[in-house]
Amino acid sequence: KHLRFLWLNENGDTISKYNEYLQQLEKFPGVESIYGYESRTSISPNGKFMVSGTIFGESLEIFDLCDNTIKKIHEKNYRHPRVEVKNNQIYPIDGITTFGYMDIYATNTHIYTLYCGDTEGRKVNKIAVFNWQGEAETLYTVDSDFLYSICLNTEETKIYAIGLNNKRETVILSYNIPDTGHNSTNIHNINIDTMSQTLHTIDTGWQDLKFIPSSDNTLQIKFK
Repeated sequence: KHLRFLWLNENGDTISKYNEYLQQLEKFPGVESIYGYESRTSISPNGKFMVSGTIFGESLEIFDLCDNTIKKIHEKNYRHPRVEVKNNQIYPIDGITTFGYMDIYATNTHIYTLYCGDTEGRKVNKIAVFNWQGEAETLYTVDSDFLYSICLNTEETKIYAIGLNNKRETVILSYNIPDTGHNSTNIHNINIDTMSQTLHTIDTGWQDLKFIPSSDNTLQIKFK
């Protein structure tokens, strides 16, 4: 079995390794692809926590990074990945495989996921917010039918997104977050489509763009 997570310092020396998967899927032939290539990972700015979420299915794993170790502390399986394996590759099953977390952005207090939640994967216009116990707190719906990448400002008052507008142009959008707070006992479903602002139209495909973490409250975008 291949190594799942490897934590290195700036000199390339190993700090910690992690090589466990969800227990229910440990022996599934496609488990490495599901939780490697077909997943998204983000680390809190303070470096204390890491989250991994699957694109196929809706599984969240939360890790403690304190004491220079990678230790899983929470696991939430809202929907297990249901896929098929062909020629050592995994594929979604039409009408059965749920598309879950297409992107993840972590803050010190919350986990923001770009969420699909259906078996078609054609519309990605929801942002599901979790606490660091993996409990769902808020579900935002936006006006773009397809977002690809998200990030937040330090104060968690704005969500920035790369997505497609109604002309199918690649744009950078911003959404003001309503001051309603988050609550895991009474999940908020909030439509924020009237709070969007187009910041920039980009002359390239959305597949070539990705937000990268920034500590100085500026938007940094990586071109593949």
